Amino acid sequence: MSASPMLTWQLPSAYGLSVLRARLTRTAGPRFFSKWSRVRCPSWSAPLKVNSNNGCRSNDVSPRYNVCITLLRRRNLRLAERWQATKASDVVLCSIVVYELRHGAERSSNPVREHGKLDMFLKPFISLPFDDDCARKCAVIRHELEEIGAVIGPHDLQIAAIALQYELILVTHNTREFGRIPKLKLEDWEL
Repeated sequence: MSASPMLTWQLPSAYGLSVLRARLTRTAGPRFFSKWSRVRCPSWSAPLKVNSNNGCRSNDVSPRYNVCITLLRRRNLRLAERWQATKASDVVLCSIVVYELRHGAERSSNPVREHGKLDMFLKPFISLPFDDDCARKCAVIRHELEEIGAVIGPHDLQIAAIALQYELILVTHNTREFGRIPKLKLEDWEL
């Protein structure tokens, strides 16, 4: 048998990580942060999950943008440990989170550099769109929250709608706000 292919890349220090290495292998399986410095991502050639729910399983997690930023900047050891214990194939992003990360990069003093960092971070993950079904779910959630006077921000509504539509567990530190949404599965990995 031939050796497993390996890809090594660096995440610039602005995110607080000196070196980020992605190892692509078909045999070892995905792993995440190892002592803050290494990330092993799933093989780019590995087949995507396929089922009737757009490739998502009910135990998949969807991190909110603040979780991604905290992780990339190494601000919380507990978060990094949970991330490490999670299979890369179980992490699904949504287009709203990608948008918020990109907006942050655009506002930085060096957008080209920041977008490059995000390209490296985002590459191994599936990003779910905010489609018509999610829009319908979002409208229902918004109406329910307005009825009880517990409105949340529009982007958070969209993120919650995507998580509900695809039966994902939303990983966020903002459980107080998202906890207002019935049936939304939440986890706070920073506690």
